[in-house]
Amino acid sequence: MIIGVSGLPKSGKTTFINKFLDKLDVNYMILDTKQKTIENILQNLKSQKYDLIIIEGHKLFLEKNLDKVIDLKLYIYNNNIDKLDLLDRANKSKSDLIIPISENYNASIDILINHI
Repeated sequence: MIIGVSGLPKSGKTTFINKFLDKLDVNYMILDTKQKTIENILQNLKSQKYDLIIIEGHKLFLEKNLDKVIDLKLYIYNNNIDKLDLLDRANKSKSDLIIPISENYNASIDILINHI
C-alpha cells in the first residue's frame, strides 16, 4: 500500500508518520519529497519490496505523476490553520482522508488505522 501524507509545513506530518509506524509491524519505506525528486520516488516505487510506502510532502498531491500511484491520500492539519483554508487545501489536494492532529497523536493514528 502506498500512502501519501500532505499538509502544511510544521503541521506534524513526520511525527504523525513515525508514531503511526511504531504501531505497525510491517516492512516500510518513507520517501520525502523534500529530499528526493519525483523521478527518484517513482523509481523507488518500481523496485517495491515493502508492505507499506509512505510518501511525505507539503505539495505532494499537486504532482500528477505521484497522484496516480498513491492508494490513500491523507491531509494532516493542526489547529494553526483556518477551517476554510483547510477545506480549500484539502479539496485542491483531492485528499481521501483529512486527519486533525491530536495532542498525543493516538486519536489521529486510530482514525487512519480504522480507515485502512
